[in-house]
Amino acid sequence: MKFPALLALLLSLATFGFGQQVAYSIHANSGLFRFGGQSATKSSGLVLGSGRPDINYTNNPYGKNVALSYGLAAQVQKVNPKNLIYGLQAGYEILQSKVYLQHAYTLVSSAPAPKASGETVFQHNFINAHPFLGKRFILNQITLDLSAGLDLGYCLQSHEKGKATDNSGQTFISDKDRAKPGLDTRPRLGITAYYHQVGLTAGYGHGLKNYTPQTEGANLENYARLIRFGLVYKI
Repeated sequence: MKFPALLALLLSLATFGFGQQVAYSIHANSGLFRFGGQSATKSSGLVLGSGRPDINYTNNPYGKNVALSYGLAAQVQKVNPKNLIYGLQAGYEILQSKVYLQHAYTLVSSAPAPKASGETVFQHNFINAHPFLGKRFILNQITLDLSAGLDLGYCLQSHEKGKATDNSGQTFISDKDRAKPGLDTRPRLGITAYYHQVGLTAGYGHGLKNYTPQTEGANLENYARLIRFGLVYKI
């Protein structure tokens, strides 16, 4: 099933199940994203082609170093008389990780790769559906929601931007689309604290999709790891 059709189905089921007893909220999210797995790296090198930024590329852009991510989401949920929660969140987010660049080199040269310094930011644009279940706790004037569910993230674009400067002061740039991972399924835990109409939220997503399936006999493994935090406003 295509992701837009899946998202439409989940939204339809949520609306049907909630009837008229629906609680709406808007979420403005930020977060810290990185890659985990045996092939994720903290540093890499910039491979140079013909000098064009769209041909240059980072040898391994799947960084263990976090970069700031951000997004927007809308949510519907219901709390039953036993304070059990069920709901659905849908939104758009930009996830970014980072690797530090230590070399800039061409593949045709047999000379040692010259040292350089810089970084590559690897960006992924996702649309997400997040069905979840949870439990509500009331603490005086604070309402605390604990939830668990799945992030179903469909990647629209993956793009790297790198910049490295060598010892002579020459600068090299990469600005290149990379292979998209498609649908990433991430088990997700969350906590949201409300005070009247506003709230603070935090959560963790653990990706199950390998962003680098086997290539030329090398079994590469890179998985999404994401800490989210943000602001919530009840409509």
